[in-house]
Amino acid sequence: MRYWLLLTVFGSILAINPSVSAQETISFEEYTLIHDGLERLFLLYIPPQYDGITPMPLVFMLHGGGGNPYVYEEISAFGEKAREEGFILVYPAGTGRLQRLLTWNAGFCCGYAHTQDVDDVGFFSAMIDLLTDTYVVDESRIYVAGHSNGGMMAYRLGAELSDRIAAVGVMAGTIGSYATPDSDNLYIIPQPQNPVSVIHIHGMADENVRYEGGINSDDALSTRNDLSVGNAMTFWVAVNQCETTPSTEWRDEDMVQTDIYACDATGTGVTLISIVDGGHSWAGGQIIRREADEPSQRVSATDEIWAFFEAHPKP
Repeated sequence: MRYWLLLTVFGSILAINPSVSAQETISFEEYTLIHDGLERLFLLYIPPQYDGITPMPLVFMLHGGGGNPYVYEEISAFGEKAREEGFILVYPAGTGRLQRLLTWNAGFCCGYAHTQDVDDVGFFSAMIDLLTDTYVVDESRIYVAGHSNGGMMAYRLGAELSDRIAAVGVMAGTIGSYATPDSDNLYIIPQPQNPVSVIHIHGMADENVRYEGGINSDDALSTRNDLSVGNAMTFWVAVNQCETTPSTEWRDEDMVQTDIYACDATGTGVTLISIVDGGHSWAGGQIIRREADEPSQRVSATDEIWAFFEAHPKP
């Protein structure tokens, strides 16, 4: 089914960064579409390089649980990266009873979207249809990035829309979990039908989505028993038929470890960046809420994810 962009535009949202001149102000447009009986919001940025002729990459950036698109542009500055590098950028909004506290239905988490069984996979499929119909998109370069609950959703999308998504970039997410600490029912993303490149960035001091897996902190959006980062790597290494032993690089006085898995058989890639003292915030980003972890500045998740996306089109 094809969807047409609703011409309900709520106005421009300006993303102003001190390093960006007045002539280069990044302006997002607000749009809505109707999916599964719900009016869904997304922010759209078309960079100045777009000419309507040359196909351009399309990147979706997913906010974390309890966040929203506006806050995550402030946190990640993905709009500035889109302006510099020339790709179409979309910040979709999750759902929730409060419009500023939104979540995604990652299958096991989180909040309103999960308890109401919101069809977020269908929502993303509809957005891809709509945007590829409306703009000249390079359909071998459709990517999804996300943080926390948004990273969990990115993994689910990579699995269920593997025919369309070239790569996913996850900061502080997991591929599955027991929805409660004492549950016996494990949810894990389904087996993709096609290979999908993956870059995962995670702080080893993260208490919200623990690096080694297990029960997260009591003050998290939902208390779960998560699978580990190692589980995620094992899953995607198998999907992409990668070598099981990565090449490893260290930097920043051995506080950042990068594991690169060779996946020559499928023309994909799997990369893990581990930040020894990193917490649950977007690495290299800004801190918005006082109670949030201080973002590690050892790595820029925005830079790392885009560089990985740029190097990994759909094989």
